[in-house]
Amino acid sequence: MEGRKVTGWAARDSSGILSPYSFHLRKTGPEDVVFKVLYCGVDHTDLHQIRNEIHSTTYPLVPGHEVVGKVIEVGSEVKKFGVGDVVGVGCMVGSCGECVRCKTNREQYCNNMVFTYNAIYKDGSFTQGGFSSAMVVHQNYVVSIPEKLAPEQAAPLLCAGVTAYSPLKQFMGSKKAIKAGILGLGGVGHLGVLIAKAMGHHVTVISSSDKKREEALSDLGADCFLVSSNLAEMDKLRNSLDYILDTVPANHQLQDYLPLLDVEGKIFVVGAVPEPLQFSASGLILGKASISGSFIGSIQETQEILDFWVEKGLKTMIEVVKMDYVNKAFERMEKNDVRYRFVLDVAGSNLEKVIGWAARDSSGILSPYSFHLRKTSPEDVVFKVLYCGVDHSDLHQIRNEAHYTTYPLVGSEVKKFGVGDIVGVGCMVGSCGECTRCKTNREQYCNNMVFTYNAIYKDGSFTQGGFSSTMVVHQNYVVNIPEKLAPEQAAPLLCAGVTAYSPLKQFMGSKKAIKAGILGLGGVGHLGVLIAKAMGHHVTVISSSNKKRVEALTDLGADCFLVSSNSAEMDKFKNSLDYILDTVPVNHKIQDYLPLLDVEGKILMVGAVPEPLQFSASGLILVEKPLLQTYRKVLFYVNIWQPAYTESQTKRLDGTII
Repeated sequence: MEGRKVTGWAARDSSGILSPYSFHLRKTGPEDVVFKVLYCGVDHTDLHQIRNEIHSTTYPLVPGHEVVGKVIEVGSEVKKFGVGDVVGVGCMVGSCGECVRCKTNREQYCNNMVFTYNAIYKDGSFTQGGFSSAMVVHQNYVVSIPEKLAPEQAAPLLCAGVTAYSPLKQFMGSKKAIKAGILGLGGVGHLGVLIAKAMGHHVTVISSSDKKREEALSDLGADCFLVSSNLAEMDKLRNSLDYILDTVPANHQLQDYLPLLDVEGKIFVVGAVPEPLQFSASGLILGKASISGSFIGSIQETQEILDFWVEKGLKTMIEVVKMDYVNKAFERMEKNDVRYRFVLDVAGSNLEKVIGWAARDSSGILSPYSFHLRKTSPEDVVFKVLYCGVDHSDLHQIRNEAHYTTYPLVGSEVKKFGVGDIVGVGCMVGSCGECTRCKTNREQYCNNMVFTYNAIYKDGSFTQGGFSSTMVVHQNYVVNIPEKLAPEQAAPLLCAGVTAYSPLKQFMGSKKAIKAGILGLGGVGHLGVLIAKAMGHHVTVISSSNKKRVEALTDLGADCFLVSSNSAEMDKFKNSLDYILDTVPVNHKIQDYLPLLDVEGKILMVGAVPEPLQFSASGLILVEKPLLQTYRKVLFYVNIWQPAYTESQTKRLDGTII
């Protein structure tokens, strides 16, 4: 039986991009603790898991194993915790409880240890982590957060902290002056420095570059800083260290650090490196050195590090962010662009508010993004987004190929619509409403037209598009979806469909048999074929290769298929077409298609090409006689939903170039 329904942020595939995900917790057992998640740390292991770099990930996966929460329910046999307690959970939520390892407080090495996420619990349920609104965990794997320790400060200690503490614990109380090396200065490394210093060790931070020298020495209080790429410095510290805590989570050469160890020195490997680590056996033998792994820490050690932190008055160095920033946090963490640990403010994040998928930069990669809709005005319609088409213009915009993108992207007087209506919104959400163009139903050419996204609305707010859960739009820019038209079928018609329909509408009712060319067979092109055929036109699909011949002729019902790279075919079609609907959204040579047009033929440009298009003027003008009488050969017609760009300025075009 399932427990309460919660919301988490999950990866759906090895891209590792997280987005909201609803799931059920397992049913609360007699020894279980249910808690509302307050904060959760962000760890490199999370990144490896969501990307399936350890090759055992089951999706959807909610990561997070540095979890702090407030208890909201306890099972009937729970003795350790009560409702209202602030508690923590680290990397594990179960073990057998019967083996020698479990009975000697080493349950993290139990053969039946259950990870906090991406594992199967003993009741057969799949474990999900702390990037969620609540969790249920057996009381034996829950620790108490000391009253004097802020919950966001505690979160990194539940994995990173105990990971550093567990192997160093053996040196506590040593009468010998311990010389420590901390390799890597990330989430675990910075805590290793603080712990080692609090234990009284002489600490040398080892890094691959000099960038972190100041923060290691001044901010963290390390005694020395060693650049591993500086051979002279490395040689000076030869045979000087009692141990090295290796926290680096990426592949590196262990053998480079063995000479730094004194006799019987130890390297503790705690960084979860997916690739095998390599080293020379002679480096171990000649110094009686040892390399040992250390995996997180026991539940007892986890409680110890929390108490140790309070006792020593230590502070974790963290950056607290909201849940909708998590994908950016992973990106920054991978670049070592954090000091030193991200902590998600889960309780302070509205996990179910308006969520869009936004581009943050010109890479064009979309990830979840929370934002606020503008305030609903008297003539606005607010609707839950059901479906949204994907258009080439979206690609140009999110990649800033038009060079004006702003990142991130994503009423009482309404008479036209009511609650429950299925509605649609296309490329625009506003215009002046007063100019001649607006009053003659050509508002898409209004000088004050407002795009659905990446534009400034009349109230000064920034418009965000339909890759989101909800939108608010003035009723005049909303259309009704017919009852007999499925909403997912309607979505592409709101831009691609009307983009093809608008310029072809002029041919409706023509007494002449119209011969049409459709250049490009993508989102707009395939709709252009269907619309032109429905209008009774003879349709030739023009493509750069033969790959789409069958789908053009068989699936879409085109009459002919013309390969533009075939000169012989192109010559056969010379002077045969009344118009060409050019839907190609990338740069191409217009002049290659001009010879296909009959007298007064038209090229209808609808592809939003960022680069200026070039063509020969001679293709537009035909000299028929020595008297230099000229005839109109082509009306070069531009029909737009998006701006057409020249090198120097943006200009909306409506009409013809003769």
